[in-house]
Amino acid sequence: MKFIFCFLVLVFLSVTQAFSFDVTLLQNNKEAFSRMVTKSDRTNLARWMSVHPLGDDLKMKAREVLQETFLTYEARDAKCDVGMAWLLLSNALNARLIENDSELRMLVVLLREENQMDDILMDIILSSDDVRKDVALAGRWAKPKTPRNLIAPEGLDLKNYFGLLSDWPDEENFCSIGRYFHMAGMLTYKTTTERDNLMWRLAHIGLRDGLIDTATFHRLEALRLNYVLDWKYYSYTYLGMINNAKDKMAKTRELVSTNNFSEKYVSRKEKLTQRGRLYKSFSPTQVMIMSSVIERLSKRMDARRVELIFQYGDDPAGERETYVLSPMEQYRVSINMMKKEMAELMRGDLFRGTNIEYEDIIASAYETGLIKSSELDYILKFEEFWNPKTSKLRTYANFAMSLAGTATFYLPPPWNLVGAIALMFTQTRIMPQGKPDPDDNWNVII
Repeated sequence: MKFIFCFLVLVFLSVTQAFSFDVTLLQNNKEAFSRMVTKSDRTNLARWMSVHPLGDDLKMKAREVLQETFLTYEARDAKCDVGMAWLLLSNALNARLIENDSELRMLVVLLREENQMDDILMDIILSSDDVRKDVALAGRWAKPKTPRNLIAPEGLDLKNYFGLLSDWPDEENFCSIGRYFHMAGMLTYKTTTERDNLMWRLAHIGLRDGLIDTATFHRLEALRLNYVLDWKYYSYTYLGMINNAKDKMAKTRELVSTNNFSEKYVSRKEKLTQRGRLYKSFSPTQVMIMSSVIERLSKRMDARRVELIFQYGDDPAGERETYVLSPMEQYRVSINMMKKEMAELMRGDLFRGTNIEYEDIIASAYETGLIKSSELDYILKFEEFWNPKTSKLRTYANFAMSLAGTATFYLPPPWNLVGAIALMFTQTRIMPQGKPDPDDNWNVII
């Protein structure tokens, strides 16, 4: 547990890595519909835009403010989520896009509707702004209820623990969420609930013993009550992903994700989409490596000739037998080689302890631009072609919707990139026992 937190602390507090940032990467070209924007948001947005003093210039000014914000934010050494929210709010107020901080959500909804950002960035901004507002209220909350057990864990140095807050982070050079992660990393606990309760009690102990003042106590409560330790995404990791993985394998970059889809196929119950899982669970390097697995699968399936050679003696020029694999044998060997590669990845240090699903491989190929949103349609249709009696069309449609919102189906040629992914996806869905197991004999490919 402490190792995980130490790693996260290094991520948050790192001041050494700088991005060569392309602000256009913020634009959404992966999600065809938003799970974040509600019907009420759209109604309020239309009303807000209809009376906005900037009129027709509103959308252009909103784009400019977003770009200005992130160019400034990216140049900072410390990527503080709360600082990002402060910066966007300040720039929007200065540009007279909004009159007060309560209108920030409308600005973010407008930018999402204009595909200037995706749901992941929208979630990060709104969550960070919630913390910003609660931190700003520090000292004006009602007197907190005191827990019964105000005994610090044995061996914890409270002065060092609260010493991290001798000066509250400025959200530009030092991040409050990063400090909070650091404080959590100093504790021993079994569950997140136990962790949160322990940090709540310690905050009360610090207040009681004069180690922190009332304002700092309420700021800590703002972080705890917004569950900042359990967020799915953070701005630092998001910028790292779009800068180092998004569309890096695309020959031509899609400008906008496909929007031709049927609402009846949409499943909005999942708390985390396949793309969201990718951003939450994997690094840019891991995403690029997983995407390359699909690229090699495609090349093997598209090979013009695949041979199996038997050499009967030590002499390479001696007697031998050559067997040319049939297209179906070529397909099976290619799939098994992909399983072998996935198992090898899970056994390696970079992916150790990570459970790679086939959906993660496909999501990676989509994120890096190896496959496009329209091609996801082809992948899903393939199962109905190969196994029409036991069609799982809705299951696959929901998966595609979680990536790009597409559900218009066509049949692709079987031996290209899309066909390769479709066949692999079909087989692994129909025969889940084919899932790669890093503990199996993963050298067997035939």
